[in-house]
Amino acid sequence: MKWLILFSLVPIHRLVANKDPLCLIANHRYVEHLPGLSNCSFAGSIEFEGPSSMSDGRYFDIAKKQLLSMQLVIDYVNQHQCGISLNQNNYSLEIRSFDDYSSTEWTKRISNHLVRKKIKHSSNNKHSSIVIGGYSSVLTEPLADIINSTIYNNFSKGSGVNTVSNISSLLLLSPGSAATSVFRDRDTAFGLLPPTHKYTAQAMKKLAQLGAESVATFWEDASFTRGVCGAVSEHAAKYGMRVTSSEQVNINPNATHLQPIAKKLSKENPDVVVSCVYSNGCTEWINVLRRERWSPRAQVFTVCVGSPELRESVGNDVEYMMGVTPWSPTLSEQIKDAVTGWSAKEFTKQYKDASTDDLTYHAAAAAATISIAIQALQRQHKLPQLAEGEDYNISKKLEQGYKSPIGSNATKLSLRDILSTQSFRTMYGDITFDTNGQSKNPFLLIQYDQNGKVQTVYPE
Repeated sequence: MKWLILFSLVPIHRLVANKDPLCLIANHRYVEHLPGLSNCSFAGSIEFEGPSSMSDGRYFDIAKKQLLSMQLVIDYVNQHQCGISLNQNNYSLEIRSFDDYSSTEWTKRISNHLVRKKIKHSSNNKHSSIVIGGYSSVLTEPLADIINSTIYNNFSKGSGVNTVSNISSLLLLSPGSAATSVFRDRDTAFGLLPPTHKYTAQAMKKLAQLGAESVATFWEDASFTRGVCGAVSEHAAKYGMRVTSSEQVNINPNATHLQPIAKKLSKENPDVVVSCVYSNGCTEWINVLRRERWSPRAQVFTVCVGSPELRESVGNDVEYMMGVTPWSPTLSEQIKDAVTGWSAKEFTKQYKDASTDDLTYHAAAAAATISIAIQALQRQHKLPQLAEGEDYNISKKLEQGYKSPIGSNATKLSLRDILSTQSFRTMYGDITFDTNGQSKNPFLLIQYDQNGKVQTVYPE
């Protein structure tokens, strides 16, 4: 790995866009749009719903990758497997995404709509109890809060005790949120991104091994970015590095906000700068560094490395920039998704065939979210039933060959229990959730090479 040497779309499928009475714009992907289904017989359909930033805005660039990836999985399952099999019947899959305009207020409106809809149609099997979150912790937190606030809950994730009375029966699977605050004390929320405090752990370890002795951080004023950079001091202490400064900047910072930080850091001259910013902040920071004619020995970003927008904006200045990711297209080909059969490499091909955008971990996390939702639904229908109110541990009961009791007091295992206690094989890796409902996956350190290509540099 080299130290940093700074100076040396296909649009998402807008198949159906309609406005409901609440002025929510919906994008609906469903089976009727697919060819070659004459041999399929569907008993009905199962619909996943949730918000997505479908209009140009702060989160659109990543949200469109995620929506496309989810559609790829759903289309593949419908077209090549005749949907999913539940109770010996096949059901087609649908996904309905509501435009949140990169806004928390619109996200709240969508969330309340989904809860009311679930209550109204509680007996309709079409409406899945799994809500798919959009991109960013900022937008996902109100969604998680509204879904979780609809239950009276004495259940603790992974405890094995099911004493839940759930008004809406909704669960949240989030492909685009890492902030611990989104999931803490919300037993209905699960996230595909590891917790924010893990983001820079591997990067700090490797850079310390290479001789880095000091680090500075700055972050946008948002829960995700604040959480990622907030953990840097802990990692620095662990690996014997000194923190020269830590500073918060405005949301969506521009050169005016970042110029004073660049001047300050050029005097401190830390070996490493960790910048916890979104896409626009990355571009602005690199441009500011060029104007200051200063660079750290290593520049680490949290989101934008690998995005086409960054390379297009700053050109060759991306060379040797570093980033962190929970996923890589070079993931072992032995790990194949349990639903589609895709490895990371095969998923990458599917994505590249559908889009000219560079593939980032956000898209892979979204594809895996649909896979996990399908796996959980199928397992719920295959696993044995337990007596109502019984204290149980799923894996132990299965090992003991537990049989379904006969009688009206039998109840199906909840999706929440399945998500809390089991592992799911996906093109994104083998996913299990911690006690907070977040992925246990580790992070990788990645870096642009001299040709502007992203390489995994640690672990090698």
